[in-house]
Amino acid sequence: MSALVAVTICTAERQIHRFSTLAAADEFLSGRPATQTLRTSRKKKAPEILASLSQTVTADAGNLADALDSSVDCINPTLRQLVAKGHIEIVDTKAHGRRIYSITNAGRAFLSTHTTQE
Repeated sequence: MSALVAVTICTAERQIHRFSTLAAADEFLSGRPATQTLRTSRKKKAPEILASLSQTVTADAGNLADALDSSVDCINPTLRQLVAKGHIEIVDTKAHGRRIYSITNAGRAFLSTHTTQE
């Protein structure tokens, strides 16, 4: 009796890939960047988020994701980190828990030092 194998992989880019064998899934994963690399690229979004907020004054995660050509799921961890560090603040909460963010003076200072170093 043989076992039926089906492997589904959802990537950070929110793409779903289905494979009929474990070998095919393993081959797909061997060509993908490591999770560490994906986390590093997320950290690079912080200056982009701060720059976007400095231009728009306030925005929610959906607006920021659209401006950065990203997804809300990808920028939410960075938004939480920026709030914890005091670089942005939640100025309002709308229906369904949608948070409205604004850049703080600490965020502007971080942005100015980060852009002058590059």
